[in-house]
Amino acid sequence: MRFRPVAMVVISAWGAALALACSKGLPIVDDVDGAVAGGVDGGHDASVNPPGPDSATPGQDSSVDPPDSYAPLPDAAPVPDSSVACKAVALGDGGFDASACPVSNNNSVCAPSSVSKYVPKWTAPTSAHQNLCTAAQAQKFYDDCFDPILSSAAACTTFQTNNAACFACVYTLETDPQWGPVVDHGAYASVNVAGCIAVAETCNLPCAKAIQAREGCSSTSCNSVNCPITTQASFTAFNTCVTNADKCLCKGYADVSACQSALADGGAAATVCNGPDFATLFKQVSGLFCGK
Repeated sequence: MRFRPVAMVVISAWGAALALACSKGLPIVDDVDGAVAGGVDGGHDASVNPPGPDSATPGQDSSVDPPDSYAPLPDAAPVPDSSVACKAVALGDGGFDASACPVSNNNSVCAPSSVSKYVPKWTAPTSAHQNLCTAAQAQKFYDDCFDPILSSAAACTTFQTNNAACFACVYTLETDPQWGPVVDHGAYASVNVAGCIAVAETCNLPCAKAIQAREGCSSTSCNSVNCPITTQASFTAFNTCVTNADKCLCKGYADVSACQSALADGGAAATVCNGPDFATLFKQVSGLFCGK
């Protein structure tokens, strides 16, 4: 078992937070079996210059903004009102347009590449309200492992050691059979928005699956061959590629996953799965999965 520094957090505004691997931050445990990164048997090498997402990697977004890291964590995530019936939202309807963006088949340009072999694979979420993290623990987790100012490898290692159950609940690997609130994809981590929706509103599981399929398509198109993530600049290029992929090669998936807007704008219980920045999403989604 060995620790590697990963980590300065950068944000994607679409609704999934991304942590770029660089010189500061989150220690990832590396172990052969690859269960949960961090507190329990992590499963890959997240080094200072790790590989980018591979062809099976879901979960990313298109813009990078500084997080609001100092908002206090609520005692618990917003809890869906059980007295309100789950209302299914309609999936979008779209098609593919391979001509709408440039396609790269070499290593020199980070641009969308073929997704002809991409097949969506649904990874189900873990359960809600596991009662493994208090509000104080979740806030400390964020501060020590993700906050762009307060976090450090040493602080995160200490948190992980002292709060193993909480860490393992929150931080999961892309290769795990189920995903928790945060998913480690190797070169970056993301908040599991699709899983959050599936947990918060079971009637909207089709929408959750559509969102995860879109994420998988765009990260396949912007894979580690075309878009290796080693620096902030290369991460920005990756996000730009993802935006372009959603407009062309992955447009069909992106259009179908537009159901997310109906959830976020309609006052549905799954609004807990929507937020303006990484800090907000981390706290809300971690609270829903791992809080009371």
